[in-house]
Amino acid sequence: WGTFKPDRHIIRLLDSWFPEGAAGLKGRAVELAEVIGSRNKEELIEPLQFSLLGMQVSPAGRHINGVDNLVWVLASYVEKKGSESNKSYVSG
Repeated sequence: WGTFKPDRHIIRLLDSWFPEGAAGLKGRAVELAEVIGSRNKEELIEPLQFSLLGMQVSPAGRHINGVDNLVWVLASYVEKKGSESNKSYVSG
């Protein structure tokens, strides 16, 4: 299954690039948390929102897992927490 792994690196960059993007996906994230059936559904909602956002903003024709890996590497090694640049990596 192609998806975004919603770890802290992915969440940090997606939130900076699309500050309002995840908010619009909360309803769907809540639905998915219900389907998953976790004991702590609240813990799942934010990661699910950013996973959905990552899938939504991935370029057409690109495999989602590949985009996820590139964003993760960028966040982990280039745009490190606390020393992010103002460079734009998002087009369109």
